[in-house]
Amino acid sequence: MELSLFTKNNLFQRLKNHYIDDNFELMPSDLEKKTLFEKIWALRVNNKYHQNDIIGILMRPKERGGEGLTRSTAYRSYQASMQLFGDLDKVDSAAEIAVARSVFYDLYITAKKKGDLKTANKAYENYCKYIPEDKGNEVDPKKLEASIYRQILPPAVKKMFRKAAERGVVDLMFLGSEDVEFQEVENPEDDE
Repeated sequence: MELSLFTKNNLFQRLKNHYIDDNFELMPSDLEKKTLFEKIWALRVNNKYHQNDIIGILMRPKERGGEGLTRSTAYRSYQASMQLFGDLDKVDSAAEIAVARSVFYDLYITAKKKGDLKTANKAYENYCKYIPEDKGNEVDPKKLEASIYRQILPPAVKKMFRKAAERGVVDLMFLGSEDVEFQEVENPEDDE
């Protein structure tokens, strides 16, 4: 990973430059935004608040511990903070799925050991719901429909296929074809 200073002059890039290079000076209004973004990040990471909780805290009046922001400004500030420090929402959902899968597996093992097959079966069904499907080898028909494939055949081959189609059977194993004469070249570099 390579760190580089940004050249455009907007808030996000000035803050990035400040984190990369401590000598980069910020204006007082930028320092206020930096403090706000760090508060949002701390609420998300340290206090484990979710997005809606943080938006509510930011919208509270300053007397009650909030920032007194409008709803739209609070959402924009939250997104900017996540972009600046790293988005945790996707990571959290993957982690929650992993925890749920682990819990259902433990329930399955415990119920199986106790001999409670009904509960074990239910826990195993729920466990299987959280196993991701492997879609790596699936062909997307929409992608095939979106592309136009055109195969160009020489006229002699087209004629041969037409004759075979008129007979009703196309047998590609017994085509009337011949080998073309060839000549081996001992030193291919000499010809050039």
